[in-house]
Amino acid sequence: MSPGVRGCRLTLYVVLALVLLACLWIGWRDHDPWLEQALVRQRIREWIRLGLQLAVQYAIPGAIALVFMRRACGAGQRRRVCRP
Repeated sequence: MSPGVRGCRLTLYVVLALVLLACLWIGWRDHDPWLEQALVRQRIREWIRLGLQLAVQYAIPGAIALVFMRRACGAGQRRRVCRP
């Protein structure tokens, strides 16, 4: 490897390390590790409630509608005859 390529690669690694440190600082500068347990529990309950609400409002009805649409589209194409 030539010295120019080695220097370019070293510069790239230094820049990437600086960007990593900047991202970590920006992402974690307002993080408070000493949150109250009540607040943590409340946030967990809110996320669970939101997940259940989204599932009941959108995911489950969407899945049921998809089953019905597949049945309706597939019923006209072919019919199976069940014989004992």
